[in-house]
This record gives sequence, structure tokens and C-alpha cells, in this order.
Amino acid sequence: MVRRPARARVDRTVLAVFLGAMVIACSAPARPLEAGEQSCLGLAERICIDVLGAAKGWTSADVVGYRVQCTDRICDDQSGSLSASILWSDGTRTDRGFGWGNGYDGSAMREAWRPLPTPPVRPTCVGVPVDQCEAFWTDAMIGVTPDQVPKIASVRVECTTTCSEASGEARSVVRFNDGSEVTVSMRTYGAAPELTTAP
Repeated sequence: MVRRPARARVDRTVLAVFLGAMVIACSAPARPLEAGEQSCLGLAERICIDVLGAAKGWTSADVVGYRVQCTDRICDDQSGSLSASILWSDGTRTDRGFGWGNGYDGSAMREAWRPLPTPPVRPTCVGVPVDQCEAFWTDAMIGVTPDQVPKIASVRVECTTTCSEASGEARSVVRFNDGSEVTVSMRTYGAAPELTTAP
């Protein structure tokens, strides 16, 4: 399995645009996001405003709660990475990540929030609560190109630790008709996914 370098900086903004998520916060499971929360942690306020504006551009629902936080050692105009969780008025939740290494460019944020297509097959859930399995199932499409969508044979969502309704660690594995796989690993329910590709 090939993983992106943990400290890679080159072209991270480009990767964030096409993959929609780059960095996972390596920490204890985050507390559940609730309506009314408005957290912007370790980031300039204008970056959080960019995140909310970019996400809102793809939906008619209203933001009812959000948590946007720096997931790097330092997040500034030169480099950084973030994770964002947003609750919407239609009852849905979106979790995404974004990274930059050659100067922050808020205009690239919009593509990172482009809605993901629905996988063409239902997931196989292993040890993951139904609600979380549904979210992981959709996030499994990160890194899947439009021409690969009809070639998906299965989506497996499996717990990698102990998973409950409140917290846990799981991963989604997308398998294609030719036997190749793309794995999206999520350290916690509230974190943004990290793309890895099976050899």
C-alpha cells in the first residue's frame, strides 16, 4: 500500500482540489458536532469564512453548526492544513479537509467541497454503526474519478478499532472490477479522510 508522505507540501493545494481531503488530525476522537457550535480553531478567521462560503456554494441548505480546525503544527499564509465538519439545516453533515503548501489560495477551496457522487453499490458494513457506515460509504468516493464510478464492484466499510455510535476508527475500501482498490482511512468519525491506494 502506498501512502502520501506525512509532511509532503508540494502541490498539496492541487491535491486538495481533486481529492477534496488531505489531512487527518492524529488525536483522540473529537466530541460530536452539535447544532449551534461555531468553532474556528488555530486558523485566521478569514480562512474559516472561506471554508463556510465554499461549502455553502454547493447546497441550498443553511449552516446550523460547524467546526473548522488547523490539523498542522502551524497554519499560516504559507502552509497548513485543516479539517472541517459542517451540520446543515436538512439534517446532513459534511466532513472535508484541505491543505496548502505554496501559499494559501482561498479560491481553490471551492473544488474541495464539490459534492461526492453516490457509490453505485450499497456498502458492506463490518462493525460500524449504520449512520456512520452511510457517511463512510459516501466518503469512499474521494479519489475515485468519474470514469471509475461505473467500474466499482464493492464498497466495504470496516471498523479498525472499537466502534460505537459516539466514536471509533474505520476505513472504506472501494474495489473495482479489475481487482484494484482505493482505501479511504478515517482515524475518527469527525476527521477528514486520507487517501491511500493499494498496489
